[in-house]
Amino acid sequence: MLGIHFNTSDKWIIGILLIGLFFAYKNAWRTTPNEETNSVSQNAFYATSVPPNSPIATQTYPNPFSEEALKPKGQNFQNADLRNKDFKYADLQEANFRGANLSGSDFESANLQKADFFKANLSGANLKNADLDFAGFIGADLTEADLRGAHLLSTDFSGADLSRANLTGAWEVNMEYVSDLTDTIMPDGKVYDPN
Repeated sequence: MLGIHFNTSDKWIIGILLIGLFFAYKNAWRTTPNEETNSVSQNAFYATSVPPNSPIATQTYPNPFSEEALKPKGQNFQNADLRNKDFKYADLQEANFRGANLSGSDFESANLQKADFFKANLSGANLKNADLDFAGFIGADLTEADLRGAHLLSTDFSGADLSRANLTGAWEVNMEYVSDLTDTIMPDGKVYDPN
């Protein structure tokens, strides 16, 4: 045809090489699970030309079915009656508790970062060691609440009632704009004294 002539043994060798290239190309685009990150790694041409430690070979993509991806964020409990409920160790980041009745509920060691407790009733609630960073308690009732050891970085207590609450050992406390600190135990363990 083109002036190239192959004998029978050459044809076998060329056939084997072509089959090998076909499978190498096919396997180069296969996705494989990565056990350590529970993600999928796509290694383009990994079988033939990409070194195992190159950025292309180690590039990972988030697994849309991982526990982290399936974890709901920003649950809505607005105006819910959740008195005396157990939320210990719960992950409730960005949850909406606006106007909810949470009196006597247990949020010990819960993750409540960026949660919204606008005008919520948390009287007598246990928030011991809870992560309340960037949460909002605007106008909330926290009378007799237990906030010992709570993380309160940039937590907004504007207009909140913290009378008789216990803040012993709380972190990053900002009591600016709190409406009532009557008999509140402050982070240093002393009862609030306005004088």
